[in-house]
Amino acid sequence: MTAEEIVLHGGDPSRQTIHFDARLRERTLGSLDGKHGSLFRKQCKEAGVSPDDHVPENGESLQDLQQRLYDFIEKRLLPESVNASKVLVVSHGVTIREMIKYLLDYCQQPHEAEIDPKNDIPPNTSVSVFKVHIDGEQKITDVSVLCLHDLSHLNDDMQTQARHSFKHW
Repeated sequence: MTAEEIVLHGGDPSRQTIHFDARLRERTLGSLDGKHGSLFRKQCKEAGVSPDDHVPENGESLQDLQQRLYDFIEKRLLPESVNASKVLVVSHGVTIREMIKYLLDYCQQPHEAEIDPKNDIPPNTSVSVFKVHIDGEQKITDVSVLCLHDLSHLNDDMQTQARHSFKHW
């Protein structure tokens, strides 16, 4: 798993604990889960809607994903992060995009990005780092973007491949 690899190569694994939470899973596409993304995009085109607005049979809406993600942030991540100096969150494209959007709503400083962080799905394996200020009531007061969609941990060929992996719905 990605989180385990990061912990293994990122320092002393005995001092780091991995917590799993189903609220961080990718958007469920129901009958299209596990199938090529082109089928989802084809359904969207046929329905005349954007992927963010399309809900496949037995699938999850973007609002459903946002609701469970915000629940994770507000009921688990923030309370458990109050006394932590660093927290790593590992997830998938649309879920990461929605978490970035959530955090950017608290950002008071402008940020530059190669892609639109509020609409584009981040490149595979990219790293984004935020400094999040939390008050005594476990509420976010400010967010600073330290890096967004960084790929410097990859060699040049892999960076090129990852940059082409991001998708704007």
